[in-house]
Amino acid sequence: MDGPELRFGVIGLGRAGSGMLSALAKHPDIRVTAAADLHKQHRDRFEADFGGETFSDAEDLCRSANVDAVYIATPHGMHVEHLQLAAANGKHAIVEKPMALTLADCEAMTVAAEQAGVVLVVGHTASFNPIVQKMRGLVVDEEFGRLGFITASAYTDFLYRPRRPEELVTALGGGIMYNQVPHQVDAARFIAGGMARSVRAAAFDLDHERHTEGSYTAFLDFDNGAVATLSYSGYDHFDSSELASGSASKEAAGYGKTRRALRAARSSEEEVSMRINTGYGGEQPVARARAAQGTPSLLQGELGSFLVTCEGADLRMLPDGVGAYTTDGFRLIDPDPWRGVQGRGAVIDELYFAVTQGRPLVHHGRWAKATMEVCLAMLESSQTRREVMLQHQTPTVDQR
Repeated sequence: MDGPELRFGVIGLGRAGSGMLSALAKHPDIRVTAAADLHKQHRDRFEADFGGETFSDAEDLCRSANVDAVYIATPHGMHVEHLQLAAANGKHAIVEKPMALTLADCEAMTVAAEQAGVVLVVGHTASFNPIVQKMRGLVVDEEFGRLGFITASAYTDFLYRPRRPEELVTALGGGIMYNQVPHQVDAARFIAGGMARSVRAAAFDLDHERHTEGSYTAFLDFDNGAVATLSYSGYDHFDSSELASGSASKEAAGYGKTRRALRAARSSEEEVSMRINTGYGGEQPVARARAAQGTPSLLQGELGSFLVTCEGADLRMLPDGVGAYTTDGFRLIDPDPWRGVQGRGAVIDELYFAVTQGRPLVHHGRWAKATMEVCLAMLESSQTRREVMLQHQTPTVDQR
């Protein structure tokens, strides 16, 4: 143990909670002491693995004297309620993205944490990625001159992973705009300095059987003159890991595999059962793979092919660092993550050192609110076919 111990409870043992549990268990200064989940199979698996307290109700966990901080990975619409419960009981909190479904709820969560004197971190793992952080450092130092623009293009199988019915209803936080787009927006805002000015976007619903936004493209304008062009498709056709790695990532039969697997669900109830089985202790392969992985690879599927264009170079996200393409040729720039951690481990570190050492937060409540403002503006722009101006942006906090 390197410092004072922080005892963590996990609220929600679904796919996100399963991934965070592995990272929490590996952290040298964290002890996992409790979990809350509606499903007994998840609680039973947690109790067998960690031996801590288990609850079916989040409020009971928040009242536990054996918990100092919580990780909130419940459905998006419940984040505000569960953060307020945590704050009222003096618990610090990491909240899974998206922070909440409305800007009013984002503000209420921030105010609740501030009034209770607890630390609130929102876990947008993309801007914790050491390559994204290295790109930000190169931009701040003007290593390759002035920043021009950022491009991100991702193609995944997101929409065809097993879902609860509400996960396919936009108003309830379903589809890509609340679940995947925040990653791209957060990374772009982080690198460009945070102060986005306006958004022009188009979103697409291309499958009447899964009636929510499954793809989008957007133009994001920043106060400093930089721009970002962002796009994402979760329709399980092309896989953008090919763009990122430069080679085909699958055998021919691998494309559309997630769509085909979903055909085994003969009803919405069966799909919900499959979804539950991707949580902690579930039998779906995705649960085992992600829990074992613990932290994401440097190439993140949510970001896809990710490039930053400066006056003197194009900077590309590569599997092992930042690829700098310059007039003098190519060179690979190694990332230098603080304490050598990335992804969820870095999320935990941000909260831990804010609590124990007063280290300033990067991913505080109003930063996350600003990211959600952009995503909500994209939905509005797509519906009105107009540019939407932004009002709640905050600058990047550089911890260097």
